[in-house]
Amino acid sequence: EAQIERTSNVIQDMLLYARRPEPVRSPLDLDACVAECLALLQPEFDRRHITLVTEWSRQVGKVDADAQQLQEVFINLIENALDAMPTGGTLAVRTSLHLKLNQPNRRTLAEVEFSDTGCGMGAEQSAQIFQPFFTTKRAGRGTGLGLAIALETIRAHGGEIKVESELGKGSRFTIVLPRDG
Repeated sequence: EAQIERTSNVIQDMLLYARRPEPVRSPLDLDACVAECLALLQPEFDRRHITLVTEWSRQVGKVDADAQQLQEVFINLIENALDAMPTGGTLAVRTSLHLKLNQPNRRTLAEVEFSDTGCGMGAEQSAQIFQPFFTTKRAGRGTGLGLAIALETIRAHGGEIKVESELGKGSRFTIVLPRDG
């Protein structure tokens, strides 16, 4: 039964990656969306001895986005951070607002940053993490599609994902979304 469940999850991930629906956008309070994901996973933070640090920017406000799709991305990044800290650590989540002046037209960008004190990754791993079926997890723990799906979702929203990581020191994932449509 466990193998059937795992196989079903792999198939669902593959279908989701292959047939990613277009975002159904509406005004979304970005801070509230991230906070909801963190609240959902709070029992895991407690169980795994993870300290959660949040820093909310009151200026971020709303973005034009698909709430369900962004929640999937945020939960995937949070779960990856938890997996990177098996003996405990700190997850810092921050939101911020930036004005890009060097664009042909000025753009307001909302950022959500997930920073952990986990095992981190070397440059070679960091370069591959968004490729479909690449995983750093042991067999049976991941399909290698989570970050590939996250990247495609954020791109469909007109944004980008940046990653910084150092082996033994942790990782920082930053999601950048246009706030002005």
